[in-house]
Amino acid sequence: MKKGSYVKFGLMLATSIVIMYGVLFLNADVSDHVMSSHIRTYMTILMIAPMAFTMLLFIWGMYKNKKTNFIILGVSVLVFIATLMGLRQQTFMGDTQWMKAMIPQHLSAIMTNWKGHLKDPEAIKLVEDTIEAQEREIAQTKKMRYRLEPQKD
Repeated sequence: MKKGSYVKFGLMLATSIVIMYGVLFLNADVSDHVMSSHIRTYMTILMIAPMAFTMLLFIWGMYKNKKTNFIILGVSVLVFIATLMGLRQQTFMGDTQWMKAMIPQHLSAIMTNWKGHLKDPEAIKLVEDTIEAQEREIAQTKKMRYRLEPQKD
């Protein structure tokens, strides 16, 4: 296949990156809770790298340059491993990046809990306690972030 096909493959992956990154914000129901963080970037790359690998294997016959194909496969594996290591080691995660990553995590816990259809009184009490704790931690995280981030005039 022509060189342009590899460009199209790259554009398809770039489009998928934008879409997947956006999907990671769907657990925020308040615009104030939508914030970019390194964790979301790591997660997007962790989804795209194996997707590129898998897609290329499924459409291998369409891409005739085996050398380029193997380079794409190798880069996909290396990017996945490097990103996973970065995520696990929390590379580039300082105070404010950590806080930006925690608020969506708390929101997910709240949404998971208050949308459930529970009947057991003990489970319902646990949900109420969890939601209260998560809301308290969101408020605390926002205060800390406000204190630590440079203020814009």
